[in-house]
Formats: sequence, C-alpha cells, structure tokens
Amino acid sequence: MQIFHAESLNQKLRSRTLTDREALPYLLSMFGFAAAAVVFPFPLGSDWVDRVNQGGTILLAVLGLLYSYRQNGGPNGHDLALKYIVLGEVVVMRCTLAAIPAGILLIWLGNQLGLRDRNLGWYDTLLWLVFQVVAYRRLGRHIADTR
Repeated sequence: MQIFHAESLNQKLRSRTLTDREALPYLLSMFGFAAAAVVFPFPLGSDWVDRVNQGGTILLAVLGLLYSYRQNGGPNGHDLALKYIVLGEVVVMRCTLAAIPAGILLIWLGNQLGLRDRNLGWYDTLLWLVFQVVAYRRLGRHIADTR
C-alpha cells in the first residue's frame, strides 16, 4: 500500500492495471477510517450501547466491503471501487427511503405503547445495525449481478 510515494500507484491507475486485489486495502482503510470518524465523537462517558453501536458500525463497514469484494469475484473481479461507490449510493438511498416510513411507524408504535419517555438506546442501536446489514447485503447482491 502506497501512502507517501504514490508514483507507482498513479502509473497503475493511468495504465488501468490496478487490480481489485491491490485496491482492496485502500478501500478497507478508507471505509474503516470513515466509519471510525463518524462513530467515535461520543463522549468518554458513553455507555455499552454506544460502544456496541461504534464497534458494530466499524465491523460492519469492513465486513460489508469484504462481502462485496467476494460478491464481485474476489481476486478475479473488476471495478470493485467503482461498483461500490455507484451501486452503494443507490442502495443507501433505497434503504433510507424504505427506513423513513418504517421509522415513523416505529415511533408511532412506541408512543402508543408508552415507550416514548424510556431510554431505548439499545433499540436504536439494534435498528441501525440491522439497517447496515440489510444495506451491505443488498449492495453485495447488486455487485454480484454485475459479474
């Protein structure tokens, strides 16, 4: 992995000889750091639910990318980064649009059951982790369809 001297990487990108296997560490690093940057601003006094949320988000980001890599054909696949970004945007938008009415329904149901005033951080975390699993699974399926 080239971090400080990218000349050989630039040459491979110009000649279109960079393989998915060579690009995978860059994607893993990018998504791992992006997930960490998003989930770690919690204060030091965060509880176990926050830590499950943080760790689960990072773990699922890495596992989701590895799953997509395998669905793309592993070392024999092509254009993983391009597919991951383009199809990932479509999957995230679709999952988000599906989650909005589901979230409204769950809020309404929680109000009807008197759960509105309780601390349900574990419930939010569970829903967020399920959302991520569904999104990564759908993304992998779409990537597999492009082989």
